[in-house]
Amino acid sequence: MKSLRQRALDILDANESVNIDSVDIKEVIHELNVNQIELELQNHELRDQEHVLLEAQEELMLLFMNAPIGYLVLDEQFHIHRYNKHTYDIFQFLERRVKIYFFSFFKNMDKMNKFIKWTKDNDGSSFELEIYNIKKIPKWLKLTHATTKLNNKKMHLLSVVDITKEKEEKEKLYLYDSILEKLPVSIIITDVDGYITYVNKELLNCMEYTNNELIGVRPSVFRSQSITQSKYDEI
Repeated sequence: MKSLRQRALDILDANESVNIDSVDIKEVIHELNVNQIELELQNHELRDQEHVLLEAQEELMLLFMNAPIGYLVLDEQFHIHRYNKHTYDIFQFLERRVKIYFFSFFKNMDKMNKFIKWTKDNDGSSFELEIYNIKKIPKWLKLTHATTKLNNKKMHLLSVVDITKEKEEKEKLYLYDSILEKLPVSIIITDVDGYITYVNKELLNCMEYTNNELIGVRPSVFRSQSITQSKYDEI
């Protein structure tokens, strides 16, 4: 098969007898020069746009990597494809390890089906999940979900917030509250200004007040007329 160049030469040879006016030649050369300059300008614009696009990609990657919350990108089989620095600190991923199965971190595998349903519903709600990271340290996470595309493939984008300390504090408060509620003595807790912030059940039973009646008032509500001011101040 003849090359395009050879075919073009054959066509040109076959038409050598055609009389071409010098003016026509000049016009053709002028048009060719104009077209060449246009192509060079287009190439220059494309290079500029490519440079701007690369800079934008680098900026977005920096924002993604250094965001103050974690981000995870999962494929439809729930393998991890991307994660940022904050997520790395939570999961303690091994360097350069890709396509990790997200469910391998679940502490409670019963949560897996609920998690899958949650990603399908995509209703904007958050999802709390307990995991074990690579070092087998338990972590509580609060996730939000959105669908996205990476290389023209559907992906799950998760924001990841470590709520482990918050959970631990709530558990402590619940424990303290349970202890205070079960003590056989009356307990009142006030703020620094002397207003009641907590009373236990024993006190409510003894004094025949409701919780709403006592929260936000001073303990002087219990003052008896038989107690002198000096004795009350001492108490």
